Amino acid sequence: MTTLEILDVRKRWPTAGVDALAGVTLRVNRGEKVYVLGANGSGKTTLLKLVSGLLQPDEGRVLLEGVDITRRPAEQRAARIAHVLQDPSLGFNPEQTVLEHLLLAKASSEDVPFFFPKYRLRRELEGYLRGLGLAVADRIGNAVWTLSGGERQALAVAMNLWRRPDVLLLDECKKELDEQAQRQVDLLVAKVLEEVRPAMIVVTHDYEEALAHADRILVLGGGRIVAEGSRNGSRNGHWSSDYVREQLWASVQAEAHQGPEGRP
Repeated sequence: MTTLEILDVRKRWPTAGVDALAGVTLRVNRGEKVYVLGANGSGKTTLLKLVSGLLQPDEGRVLLEGVDITRRPAEQRAARIAHVLQDPSLGFNPEQTVLEHLLLAKASSEDVPFFFPKYRLRRELEGYLRGLGLAVADRIGNAVWTLSGGERQALAVAMNLWRRPDVLLLDECKKELDEQAQRQVDLLVAKVLEEVRPAMIVVTHDYEEALAHADRILVLGGGRIVAEGSRNGSRNGHWSSDYVREQLWASVQAEAHQGPEGRP
């Protein structure tokens, strides 16, 4: 059974007079890695937010293993759909500690109460973070605001690995990180894929990364899919670097044709 189905979803920003998404359909199987490319404002981030529940579509449906979750709020999807955002500061309460965030992740994934003795889990969680190679294990009692951007992103991925999600959404999650932090996030994502095998959608501007790692590549433009295929071939031709650049240019043109800017 297909893990995730996005069926003819549409989202319009009335004040901007544009369609963020204008009828997108996508199916992703367990263990499949789908990379989404496109110009700024092409609807990439909006697509992920419709899946995680941060936004609701105006039309269309989102199904998880055949169950319609279109109108379920984000908090009801969080145990099964993990969404790592581009900005490392988002998705965290800066005053809460690393330990408290991990406890919340555990509570949301295992249906256990949040108010249980933390000391019983502290050693387990420290060992978990060390097993992932995260230095933040030694600062598990520190507030999240004391962490660097790279450490926060690594923690976000670690929390989602703990949840063992059915769907993993990565929205330009390495864009603001230095090279070392990017490598650490890459290693953690690889571990999630190996251990959990979620259906994964990655939004990126790095088409070389998409060519190297994707099972499928989509290019969005004007709120629509303008190209789709595997990295070894597509409906329209071979997925070479030159071909991807051509499709990205088509995405830019689609945005220009769409009208005023305004899509997130």
